[in-house]
Amino acid sequence: MKEVYSGAYYGEINIYNNIIEVVYRYDDWYFLHGYTDEEIMVYGKKYSEENPVPQEIIDQLTRPEFSLALLIKCSFNLDTGERIILGGKYIIEN
Repeated sequence: MKEVYSGAYYGEINIYNNIIEVVYRYDDWYFLHGYTDEEIMVYGKKYSEENPVPQEIIDQLTRPEFSLALLIKCSFNLDTGERIILGGKYIIEN
């Protein structure tokens, strides 16, 4: 058996035909520990430069246990291993 994907899902697991939606976290720690790759890091840097954090999200970061994360959503073909970046999304974590 061959592992075709190791990563995370955000929200529901969306799978159709042989394609699953996956997310990667744009974060130096995740990159240094092999949880994401150079393509995601380049995309995340560009996304964050072109899409500032919305004010309504900033306003919700009121307590020290909350933090901001940028997730990069991708489609991943389980048969071919092809990954297509679909976009980014800021979320609040606690």
